[in-house]
Amino acid sequence: MLATAFQCSAGVIRKRHRTALDRLTRRPVPQLVPEGDLALLVDGLWFVFKRRLWVLYNMAVKPAAKESASFLDPVLIQGKESARGWRLALSTIPAHIHEQVRALVSDGFQGCKAITRERQWLHQRCHFHILTQLYNRLGRRKRKLPGRRISAKIYRAVKTVLRTTSQRRLTQKTALLHRLIADPCCRPKVASIVRQFLRDEKSYRTYLDHPELRLPATSSALESLHGRFREVASRVNTPNAVLRRIRGYIRVHPTFVCNGSSYQQK
Repeated sequence: MLATAFQCSAGVIRKRHRTALDRLTRRPVPQLVPEGDLALLVDGLWFVFKRRLWVLYNMAVKPAAKESASFLDPVLIQGKESARGWRLALSTIPAHIHEQVRALVSDGFQGCKAITRERQWLHQRCHFHILTQLYNRLGRRKRKLPGRRISAKIYRAVKTVLRTTSQRRLTQKTALLHRLIADPCCRPKVASIVRQFLRDEKSYRTYLDHPELRLPATSSALESLHGRFREVASRVNTPNAVLRRIRGYIRVHPTFVCNGSSYQQK
């Protein structure tokens, strides 16, 4: 269609497109980040090229005073998502932005504890991921699934632990979770998830302990854009082409809506 409109071959159109995209991606990401404390949102997106796994390490920063976040340039690395990959990706953050980061918002990738400790960042674990893990094990279609009632009680208790500002309710629900996972009817996988949740409880409640940072309680705002990234890169099949397409998208759309937690606290 474009070739017909411009009266040239499809090859010429493709070449012009590549040239324009290269020119666009050579420009730095628009720096729309004000001074002040920042939260760094991160999430990985996988691709497969010639049967080999690659991960796009996506990063964005949210100022405490804004309800939006700004993209940083993503990094594409071969192999599974890893602490090494995240260290490489984080090393590309401009120094002046890195100095403003006070907290990391993530799904709890391997090595995140060491990374936040080394950089003296706070860590906000994503609520969406833990709730999804438990919700998918409620046995909604299998009414007679062993431990179903206990799983439902666990799900409700975890939601309260994530959101309550009452120390009394927090203590009560934490104690309840310990009792529920000790019940013989509790399924082993659910018990394992909850034990890890209890060990990491504080990192799930960072947004409550530090309201001045207005942290999002989930990395879903960034993760929700993965579908758009896949669409943008759907017609190319090499790592460099995918990275170029996604970086081009970011140049045109440098920010996205990202609110601080809006839970009704109680």
